[in-house]
Amino acid sequence: MPRLLPIVLLVLLAPAACVLPPDARPNAEPLAVRVVQDRAPANIAVLAIEVEPTAGLVPVEDLRGFARKALMDRGFTPLAAGYVDQASASAVPASSLRLPEAGVLALRVGRWNDVRAASQGVLQARVVGVLYDEAGRIVAQVGVDQELRLSPSEYAATVPELRRDILVQRLFEALLAPLPAPPAL
Repeated sequence: MPRLLPIVLLVLLAPAACVLPPDARPNAEPLAVRVVQDRAPANIAVLAIEVEPTAGLVPVEDLRGFARKALMDRGFTPLAAGYVDQASASAVPASSLRLPEAGVLALRVGRWNDVRAASQGVLQARVVGVLYDEAGRIVAQVGVDQELRLSPSEYAATVPELRRDILVQRLFEALLAPLPAPPAL
């Protein structure tokens, strides 16, 4: 009978060990996306990215660059980072920052894990953002909480140095997709 005790315990306790707490699941709950206005400013200031203390090691300047690129791909005109940093140096809330004829995009990283991006083509991230118009009103609230993976063929066709960049680009495309289109030129 003593030999059966470990097996019985394993059978009884194994299902409980497989249950992850909600915050440990990569896609535990989808983030709420809310688009308040049907028009977004053409010019957007991407603020320095905020990072939650538990997010891990986050390449904030790289992410800011990817956000700017994703905005350009959607037809927006991001303002120069140096100009934005100088204008936002007074540490006012994003909703209070006023720039001539430009909206403001505030981003916050809640979780970041790119350790396996180059070696396995996997990125886990939780990023939220709020876009404000020229008057400080909310245009949209967006967010993603995803584990992104390269397909086997993409993984094989891409050098390790570029795998993370492809995944981060996809992350920001998904994050900014709900934004209303900029005004036509």
